[in-house]
Order: sequence, then structure tokens, then C-alpha cells
Amino acid sequence: MHKDPPKKRIFSKSPLNCSLSRMSKQKAEEFKNLGNTAYSAGNFNEAIKQYSKAIDSDPSNHVYFSNRSAAYAGLGNWAKALEDGTKCVDLNRSWIKGYFRKGQAEMELKQYGKAVKTFKDGLAVDPSNQELKDKLREVDRLYQKFKPRINADGTPMSEALSIKEDGNELFRSSKYEQAIEVYARAIAKVTEKDDKAQVASIYNNRAACYVQLYHFNEVVKDCSESLKLMPENNPKAMLRRGLAYEALERYQHALDDLRAVLLLEPGAKAAQDAVNRISNALRREKNKV
Repeated sequence: MHKDPPKKRIFSKSPLNCSLSRMSKQKAEEFKNLGNTAYSAGNFNEAIKQYSKAIDSDPSNHVYFSNRSAAYAGLGNWAKALEDGTKCVDLNRSWIKGYFRKGQAEMELKQYGKAVKTFKDGLAVDPSNQELKDKLREVDRLYQKFKPRINADGTPMSEALSIKEDGNELFRSSKYEQAIEVYARAIAKVTEKDDKAQVASIYNNRAACYVQLYHFNEVVKDCSESLKLMPENNPKAMLRRGLAYEALERYQHALDDLRAVLLLEPGAKAAQDAVNRISNALRREKNKV
């Protein structure tokens, strides 16, 4: 005998389930209010405790995550503040305060590029929000200042070479003593992965600072280090050292370096002029004898 298939049972929300849901949301609001009171009093730990209870009662409410993010920010716990700010945005992408919480935490964690994107995302929702505009301008300045440097081939610049670039900026501003300190920091950060020619250039650049300060013994030391790292095709270091030797009246050493420069670059006027000066000085000294 053929039997009809069993009828599909239709489940509906029971009054009891609806009542429990309302009670959970009501309880969540009570916890939130307690958290707000604690937050206003500067008791951020207690605020976090109450907001966490609100989230446990109703994890779908973005406001609770936003409030807890603010409380974590009050403690300076920016990693947690970012975690809750991100959750807030995920739950409600039209709520502007979430973008502010998330972006502020990213700024404090020095994630400037991410913060720029977060504030731009918020402004896409509300283009007239002045608070987000101000924050975007602030973080964009930081991003431009601290954005990662890249090598000519597009690879990330090492820490040592990035610091070297800071030294170069100081040199261009004629802040030679500060540049020397920065170049020293760059040298301290050198690793085996750094290209020897690039490291040689750090010593060479610091030598250029010493030239400006007339510290010729230091010029000789740094140029010598540069030449150890890059003994071939390093006429700049050889020229600097040769001119420093000249200033120190160590003429034979100077001639050796300057003539080596002319072998590499026959048209190097500074080297040729120095060779002529030194040769004339040596002849005069010889004639005196």
C-alpha cells in the first residue's frame, strides 16, 4: 500500500524564544549603560568588563564593540581597540564612528597606510564628516613621512639604507653633525644581506660630513672603510681620502690616491688639480733643501 510522504514540519519562533531574545537585548543594554557610566568615570577596566557582558548577551550590536574599542583606547591597548573597531565596521558599514575607532587604533599602531584607507572608506559613506577629514589629513602626513622606502628595483629598502636616506636629508640641509649621528645608526643596523656597495656609500656619505667639519682624520677612516668594502670602482672615496691626506700634509699617500682616481677617471679635474698642487708643493720643499 502506497504511503504519502511525511509532511514537512514547519517551525516557527515560539513566544518563549522571542521573549528570551528580547530579554537578552534588554540585558545587553543594561550592561552597556553600566559600561558607559564606568567609562565616563575613567574606569576603563570596569567599562570593558560591562561592554564584554553586553557583547556576550547580544554579539550582533556594533555599538557595544565600538564602546569597548574606546575603553581599550583609554587604556592604550591599541591592538584590542583595533580588533573591536574592525568588528564594529564589519557589523555596520554605515556607522561612521566605527571607522573613526578603527582608523585611530591603526594610527597609534603606526599602520599609517591602513589608517588612510580606513578614513577614506568612512568618507565614502559620509563625505561631509569633518572629523574623518581632519584625521585623514593628519594620518596622510604621517604616512608620507614614514612610508616604507623602496630600492630602484622596487624591493623594500633595508633598515640600514632607510636610515641612510634620513642622513642624506640632513646632509642636504647642512646639518652635518646630526647627519653623522644618523649615519652611525645606519652602520649599526647593517646586516649580511645589505649590498656591500650600498654600505660603502654610507661610510662615504659620513666622510662627506666630516669634510665639511674639517675632521680630516675621520674622513680618512671612513673612506678607508668604504674602500675595504668596495675596493674597485670607488673613485669618490679615493678622491675624498686623497684630499684629506693633502689637508693632513701626508702628501705621498695623497698622490697615491689621487693618481689612482685619474686611472679610473682621467678627466677628474679635482684629482688633477690636487696632483698639480701637491707636486708643486713637493718641488718647493725639495728646492728649499
